[in-house]
Amino acid sequence: MSGLYLSGLSGYDFSALVQAMTDSYRLPQNRMTDKVNKLTSEKSAWQDINTKLSALNTALEKLRDTSIWKATTATTPDANSYFSIAGSGSGVQGNYQVSVSRIAQAETVVSMELTDSSLEALMNSALGEPYSVNEDGTESNWDFTLTVNGETKSVYVLKTDSEASAPSLQDIVNSINRANAGVRASLIQSSSGNYRLAFSSSQTGETNGITFGDPNSFLQTIGIFNDSGTIDDYSETGLTDPSKGGRLLKAQDAVLTVNGLQITSGSNVVSGAISGVTLTLNSPGQSTVTIDSDPSVAKDAVKKFVEAYNGVQAAIKKYMSYNSETKQAGILLGDSSLQSIQFALRQKVGSVLGESGQYNMLSQVGVSTTGRSAELSFDETKFDDALAANPQSVANLFGASYNGVRPGENQGLASILGDYLHPLTKYGGALAGKTTRLDDQIKDLKDQITRMEERAAIYEENLRVKFAGLEASLSSMNSQSSWLAAQLNSFYGRPNT
Repeated sequence: MSGLYLSGLSGYDFSALVQAMTDSYRLPQNRMTDKVNKLTSEKSAWQDINTKLSALNTALEKLRDTSIWKATTATTPDANSYFSIAGSGSGVQGNYQVSVSRIAQAETVVSMELTDSSLEALMNSALGEPYSVNEDGTESNWDFTLTVNGETKSVYVLKTDSEASAPSLQDIVNSINRANAGVRASLIQSSSGNYRLAFSSSQTGETNGITFGDPNSFLQTIGIFNDSGTIDDYSETGLTDPSKGGRLLKAQDAVLTVNGLQITSGSNVVSGAISGVTLTLNSPGQSTVTIDSDPSVAKDAVKKFVEAYNGVQAAIKKYMSYNSETKQAGILLGDSSLQSIQFALRQKVGSVLGESGQYNMLSQVGVSTTGRSAELSFDETKFDDALAANPQSVANLFGASYNGVRPGENQGLASILGDYLHPLTKYGGALAGKTTRLDDQIKDLKDQITRMEERAAIYEENLRVKFAGLEASLSSMNSQSSWLAAQLNSFYGRPNT
């Protein structure tokens, strides 16, 4: 708006007149703004419809998946503590006797009992010289090697306290863990103030046993090796002598049988022994695994389809509604494209979906419309009965194969309805084209509004200039009229009022 001010000294309200004339000039612009708002609402409505149709298409794709119609569930007695189970969605039905004779185990080797001071004294005595580090800071006369599963890594023992004369026990632990050799080190307090340095394989199984290399006799000095250069085995008897170290746990594979067939595994998590089931072994013992069909998976997929379908119909109803009391119409009332979609959906879910099989209509398996409502209802009991009586026919009806039997070409709900929805909802499809066209219209109108606003501003400025001139003229005339009246009053001897 111009900074030109109409003073009103003439006695006329020209500012209000200019505003009224400018508002009148802007009426076409206001109608365009209303049109933009309407088109924006239409675009939002079509985007919502597209989202809901895409969700419906996704639900149909799930119904096409053969695995949901052959889903299984695995159970084991609640009191079973020997193993736990997971998975089971695609297992082979039957009873499986599982006997665990041995669980997989990681190797653990420990040193003799040590303290930081005793470690330093032992090493200085064995070396005859203090701890030293080469100039590159990577090697010392305390270093050793670890080999796990055929891969050898060097452990360079470094001290963290530069003023200390030797590394601490924690320095050795950190050096081992830093080597990434497939071995985890820790300190175990074996008695008050005394610790054993423990080497444990990161993974279970015989292939993950630890082989030690001791070029500087460090490991023998701390008791990992005995005087003969071998490792004493205490895995059966246990270790109580503080002056000795050795193997406390031996690397071993798990051994189990499934229906009498022996299986070995380097891990206690066993997949493949029972199709579709993962066993996690806990301890030796025997129990059973029972795999049964799980109709709830297919039923849940059908329920999600019904929910997605009803979501589409509810949205269509909202956008095409008319409230006779409030006289309010839905943003897409009377839209022929949306009417066509609504009709096609109702026609396809109510039609014959197959030419063979016991079931060829959704209503036969509990999915149907009620009265004049466009939404579907789902009779779960009727569906359960139909699925139990003929799972192949029900699967084919929804568009999935079952035991090698496929629905006929262009048969089954997922095929018939999916073939209709895909061109609508795909990237660059019919609904995307519709929103693109609405975007183009909105942009064009906004451009026109911008140009009209510019013209309106110029029009208002011109009006203010014209009325400012008129204001000045009228003010001057008023001043002259007042002067003439004063002169006449003076001439006739009248008091000036």
